[in-house]
Amino acid sequence: MNLDVKEVEQYKRVIKYLKRWRDFKFPEIERKKVYSIGIAVMVGQSFSKSISYDGDVSDIDCLIKTIDKMLSTYFTLIASDSQGNPQYKIKVDLPRQPYRDIFTKHGKTVGTIIHKRLDDLKNKLEVVVAKSSLKEQCEILANDVFGSDFPITENDNKKFKEPGYVSSPQGA
Repeated sequence: MNLDVKEVEQYKRVIKYLKRWRDFKFPEIERKKVYSIGIAVMVGQSFSKSISYDGDVSDIDCLIKTIDKMLSTYFTLIASDSQGNPQYKIKVDLPRQPYRDIFTKHGKTVGTIIHKRLDDLKNKLEVVVAKSSLKEQCEILANDVFGSDFPITENDNKKFKEPGYVSSPQGA
């Protein structure tokens, strides 16, 4: 993966965002099965940068595209439960020897949970992008995605160049 400085910075932020999301959205018993290395490998192989030709960085757009690629790459529909809800297996191989499946012990049980939560996250991020108010965007991210330590702006006058584009110093 050959990335320039801005892309590497965005890549690292996306991993941090997804690990923070995991810590916020998964109860401790489930969180233990959603391995950090699994998230890092999925992001590493699914990373979809979002940097415009002008150099504007959109972490939220990058997250949406990366999650979409993760959902289509690492999950296999295996069945439906008695209520018709889809059940997924997750398979994420280490990129180096021994090339083993990171989720081999929990692939069937954890796959469905992670798939549903990633899909919910992607949908929530799309709602955030659709909001025109920066304060509303931050409130959704704090309340529903990353937790109360996510900063909420008091100044709603600041507008992005394009909806969903967040400059680097502001984060996502």
